Amino acid sequence: MTDHGKLLEQLQAWCAGLDDEDTNSFQIRIELIANPGWLITATAETAFTHAFLPTKIMRSEHDWIDARDERGELVIAAGPHNLAEALTLLSSALGIGETL
Repeated sequence: MTDHGKLLEQLQAWCAGLDDEDTNSFQIRIELIANPGWLITATAETAFTHAFLPTKIMRSEHDWIDARDERGELVIAAGPHNLAEALTLLSSALGIGETL
């Protein structure tokens, strides 16, 4: 299995393990943005499981990532080919996918 497949399996297992209280305290949104790329926003009533370090990497016009904490909301913007990298940062902040 590819690392990306493993990442998706771990995110799905994390989601399946949430109870009603957990699902009411988290909100995760994945959107397309116009430049083009991806925008992932995640909010939680409690702090994220693991400390999150802002990340800004600009490799090329379509290969980039910008992740930051905006007043308790995790915001990850990424180039069109960087969705897996963005999801890896999200899973790290949630404390899942530690073995990737």
